[in-house]
Amino acid sequence: MVKALIHKAHYATQISSATNTLIADEPTSHGGTGKGFAPMELLASSLAACTSITLRMYADRKEWDLESIEVMVDIERNNDISTFKRTIDLKGNLLKNKPINY
Repeated sequence: MVKALIHKAHYATQISSATNTLIADEPTSHGGTGKGFAPMELLASSLAACTSITLRMYADRKEWDLESIEVMVDIERNNDISTFKRTIDLKGNLLKNKPINY
């Protein structure tokens, strides 16, 4: 379970799970206090984290020589539509790996 708690401060929100806590907020330019990730940044962070963790698990299972995975997520907003652009940078000696069989 994840819980969000907000008091009277605009718009600082404490988000907690059984073992972790973080702050979500809006930047001061949007009326917040700028003390934490904006909600859209949290959503993009979830996509970036899920992507990097999944790629790490896959690379480890395949025993690939993958040193690092960097996932960048850019958010573009147009009226009521938000678009997430994900860029993935893999570092390691991937040429010596076995061929990929699907």
